[in-house]
Amino acid sequence: MNDALPSKTVPPLPRVRIITINWNAYEDTARLLNRLRGLAYPAFDVVVVDNASTDGSREQLSAEFPEATVLPMLTNAGFGAANNAALRQAISDEIPW
Repeated sequence: MNDALPSKTVPPLPRVRIITINWNAYEDTARLLNRLRGLAYPAFDVVVVDNASTDGSREQLSAEFPEATVLPMLTNAGFGAANNAALRQAISDEIPW
């Protein structure tokens, strides 16, 4: 007689893409990215859309957070356009949304 419990198959966690927008706000964005490093949920990617920052924050974020994709915008096109750029990137990466 086998008294072992039947094994349960655990489905893989869904992949999540976290999008944030940066515009000349290194401190705020870095604080967020540091907090994301502590997430217990392992199946996520981070995209930082930089809205044409002029304070060097794009370069700092790229150097300090290599796990995040920093997507530069040529101009500050606003919050909606920056989010749309990140969604286009997700679609091209074949991330379901």
